Amino acid sequence: MKIKAERFVSHAISSIGHPILLGSLAAIYVNFREFDTEKAWQLTLTLLIGCVLPIIGFLIYKMRKGDYENFDVSNQKKRNSLYIFSILLLALFMGYLFLVNSTWLIKCGIIPVFLLTLSSYFINKKIKVSLHTSFSFLLATMMIQVETSAAFTMYLFAILIGYSRLHLKRHSIPEVALGAILGVGIGFVFHFIYRFGI
Repeated sequence: MKIKAERFVSHAISSIGHPILLGSLAAIYVNFREFDTEKAWQLTLTLLIGCVLPIIGFLIYKMRKGDYENFDVSNQKKRNSLYIFSILLLALFMGYLFLVNSTWLIKCGIIPVFLLTLSSYFINKKIKVSLHTSFSFLLATMMIQVETSAAFTMYLFAILIGYSRLHLKRHSIPEVALGAILGVGIGFVFHFIYRFGI
C-alpha cells in the first residue's frame, strides 16, 4: 500500500512538473504578477497560441502516429525530433517577441528556454538529460529575479521533481543531476542577460 501511495505521489509530482505544464504555470504567474491584467492576458495568450499549443499538437500528432509512447517522450532517440521541432518553434517565437518589441523581461525569459532546449538536444546524443529536472531548476533560478520566496518554493519543488523521475525509473542519477546543473547554469545566463543586456 505504501509503495502504491509513493508511486501515486511521484506520478502526481512528475505530471505537474512536466515542462509544458510547469513552464506555462510559471509564465502565467510572472505575467500576472509583473504586468497589469490586460497585458498579462495578452502575454499569456501569445505564449499559449505561439508556443504551448503547437508543442502539444506536435506531441499528440506523433503519439497518434505511434512515434511517441507518451508526453514524456522517454525514448532517447525519438526525443531528437521533439527537440528539433521545439528548437525551431522557440527560435520563431523568440524572433516574434523581439520583432514586436515585447517587454525586456519576456524577451530575456525566452532566451534561456531556447538555450536549455538547444543544449539538451546536443547532450541527448550522449545522455538522456532529465527535461523535467532541468526545466524546473531553470524556472526556479529565473524566479529569483521576480520573487525570492517563490524561487525558494520552486527549488524545493524542483528537488521533488528530480526525485520523482528517479522513483519512477524514468531517469538515472547522472541524468537527473545533469538536468539540475544545466537548469541552474542556464538560469544564471538569464540573470546576466536581464541585467547587462546582450
